[in-house]
Amino acid sequence: MSQTTSFQVYQPYSQPNPDVALLLNMTAFGNNTVPSLTQVQDLILRTDSYIDRVTANQFRLNMVQDERYDLTGIGPRAGRIVIRKSPVVSIQRVQWYDGTTWHDAVQADPQDPFVIAKNLESFFFYPEKNAIEFYRLRTTQRRQGVRMSYTWGRTLAPDYIRDLSSSMAAYQVMQVWAGQFNVAEDASSWKRDMRAKINTLLYLAGGIKATGWTG
Repeated sequence: MSQTTSFQVYQPYSQPNPDVALLLNMTAFGNNTVPSLTQVQDLILRTDSYIDRVTANQFRLNMVQDERYDLTGIGPRAGRIVIRKSPVVSIQRVQWYDGTTWHDAVQADPQDPFVIAKNLESFFFYPEKNAIEFYRLRTTQRRQGVRMSYTWGRTLAPDYIRDLSSSMAAYQVMQVWAGQFNVAEDASSWKRDMRAKINTLLYLAGGIKATGWTG
């Protein structure tokens, strides 16, 4: 049987042009600039990975495939499954196991003629609870007898995350390629102000001290 897999719909939080370029008083990065467009894109990728790690959050869309769940059959939570990741954007598939075969459940009204005619198991999705509830299903023939594929996260990163990503990338560019940019203030003052900005944005992003930030 298939195992749970999870992957990102990768969208960088910021872009070399114009986000990082503007912070460095530069028109644009390209194939022949120092650093090159590709090098700045790589810095942004690593910067975004750091942001995800220290905030323990995801500010982009993620997809989870065939995540397994136990089903509670009695009590106030009977038939309800609270989805592990949040916020859930959409549910692609829910299946339940009868001991031999996986069956599709449908997100539909149990009184829908199609559901009745096909004798399908239906469920409701409650975004405010980050949960689904089955209409009839209360037990399966095995532990982890429900599996679900869904998308969670954010369609667009908040503006402060875009600002954080571009600021951290710009700082790294200035560290590695010192002397290449004509910023509005002297380099030491620019770095001091940028460090303060980055630490403020990191705290806003995760409510934590910027552990590991070495700017």
